[in-house]
Parts: sequence; C-alpha cells; structure tokens
Amino acid sequence: VMRTMLLPGMLEVLQRNYARNISEAKAFEIGNTFMPDFVDPVNGKPEEQLSLSIGIYGEGEDFFSLKGRIEKLLKILGIEDARFTADSEYGAFHPGRAARLSCKDPKAPNESLELGILGELHPDSASGYGIDAKVYAAELNFELLMAASRLEKHYHPLPKFPAIPRDIALICDDSLPAGDIEDVIKESGGELLESVRLFDVYRGLPIPPGKKSCAFALVYRSAEKTLTDEDIAETHERVLAALRERTGAVLRDI
Repeated sequence: VMRTMLLPGMLEVLQRNYARNISEAKAFEIGNTFMPDFVDPVNGKPEEQLSLSIGIYGEGEDFFSLKGRIEKLLKILGIEDARFTADSEYGAFHPGRAARLSCKDPKAPNESLELGILGELHPDSASGYGIDAKVYAAELNFELLMAASRLEKHYHPLPKFPAIPRDIALICDDSLPAGDIEDVIKESGGELLESVRLFDVYRGLPIPPGKKSCAFALVYRSAEKTLTDEDIAETHERVLAALRERTGAVLRDI
C-alpha cells in the first residue's frame, strides 16, 4: 500500500504483456511513493512524494533509447543542465549499464537535485518477474522534475550563417563518465561551439581492455559570418588539447 518505489508495479505490467506474447511494450506511471523517516524510523512519519516510472522492452530498445526518451522529456520541461552519471551500486539494475540523473537546483545553483535512476534492469530482477527479454527502466522523482522545470520560452533569431559539423571519436578510460568529456568540450569550445552531442559508446576490439570509444557530434557556427575550416581549426584544436590534458582522452586512430 505504501510503496517506496514504482518499479515493482511497472515490472508486473511488463510481465503481463510479455506473458501474452506481446513482442514490445512501453509504459509509464506517475504515482505516490512513501519514503521512510530515516532520522526517526520508529516514530517519524513517511514522506509522500510523486514518482515517475518508465519501463520498456522489445527489439531495438537499449539504454540509449530510454535515455533519449528522458532527454526529450527534459527538453520539453526546459531542464537544460541535466547530467547522467554512471551508477554500478543500485542492485535492481545491471552494473555498468545504469546512470543517475541530476540537474542544478534552480533555487541553489551551486547545488544539484538528484532526479532518479535509469538503465538496464539486472537479468536476475527481470527473470524474477518471468521476463527473459532485456528490460530498461527508470524511476524519477516527479516532484523534483517539476521543481526544476523552466517552462518560460526564450526565442532567438534564426541563424543567418551555416554550421560546420565535426564528429570526433575519442579513446578514454572506461571509468571516465561521458558527461565529464562533454563538460570539457563545452567549456573549451568557446563562442563558436553551438552544440555537442554524444552519439556512440563502444567497447571491444580493437579498443584496448579498460578503454572505451566515445563519439561526439560537434557543431560550430558564428552569428557574424560564414565559417571556414581555418576559422574553427584553432577552436577545435583547443578542444582536443583540453580533452588530453583534463581527461586523458585522445582521438581514436584504430
């Protein structure tokens, strides 16, 4: 009755679909959860909050398809500073295939809000519900999502000059969060860097053990003129140099 999380109920929904040979399923629930009073667990009253649960399985679904759906939700809510951090301690999820979601606290910019967790469910958790397929799920604090949302829209003039895209594939330590690499790119890219997006993470041969390949799409654009390759060369080299110095990531050449 007083659920501490929505995930078990979500798995029951997915299990009912799977048991009826439904090849793919996508579901969500927004509902009340109750967190114990950890300061006074005997006499304290539980805290009631709204939570958001998402569950999916089926062909073509993976961690990144789930992450993409959540990123779209964050974009609609105007949460632009969200951060995904790898998590290997949450027992219900597969180690190394889960991430914590956080963002800056709008009321205290130097602090962050822990919004929840997402990732691939541990095979033992899924099989316990009779699901042999890979299951991807998220459990988010809906009230904090609403508190962090910025629904006021700001409009900018359409760009007058074309953009120059640059894709880079980097070799880095497997333990290095992709979010840390993205932060360095944004900080070192300067005014010409319009956007950066992670679009691929690869482990396995020919990548050495303990390493991974992270591919990013960078977009350069000027509001004053049409850029040439020579115009962005200095900025691009500055980005690569900052990555080498601050993260140890280097361009992939294998």
